[in-house]
Amino acid sequence: MNKKEHWTIINIETKYKSPWLEVTEEKVIHPDGKEGLFSIVKKRNSIAVLPLDKEGNVHLVRQFRYGFDKECLEACAGIIDEGEEPIKTAKRELQEELGIYAKKWTSLGIMKPQATVRQTTHLFLAEELTYGDTNHEGSEIIRTEKMTFAKTIEKVMKSEITHWASVGVILKADNYLRTSKKKY
Repeated sequence: MNKKEHWTIINIETKYKSPWLEVTEEKVIHPDGKEGLFSIVKKRNSIAVLPLDKEGNVHLVRQFRYGFDKECLEACAGIIDEGEEPIKTAKRELQEELGIYAKKWTSLGIMKPQATVRQTTHLFLAEELTYGDTNHEGSEIIRTEKMTFAKTIEKVMKSEITHWASVGVILKADNYLRTSKKKY
């Protein structure tokens, strides 16, 4: 038996595994002494990037999300390849999805989606932008949307942007920019 703080793990069984995620069912003894089950989804770590140009506009992606069965407006995001540093993934995804290169990168910290999902998403603000060609994957049909930072915040507050990592990177960038006294 294994211990996690006040929990005791009796058994862990993998229920599903793919290159992107793994689902385990853990038989546990709760802190109150009762037995129970706890399901965990393990996902590969990821990044989310908010590119901000010198005019104060952000560049977002609009694409159909199969799991949501709808088109979504989001920050640039992607999965970190095995052994890859998060900043390298952020630079790669920004170029692939939006055709954007940035000279200045600011780490805005991390986010975790929820207690039953083991994944870390690294958040970045990208500035001093230059533009080139995109390199979309075969499963991606992406349109770029450029809007003011204020309009982006408004879309978050109106629940028009709901992707959790996008909301996180937008709000953390807003806080960073306000506390660093940058005008956008």
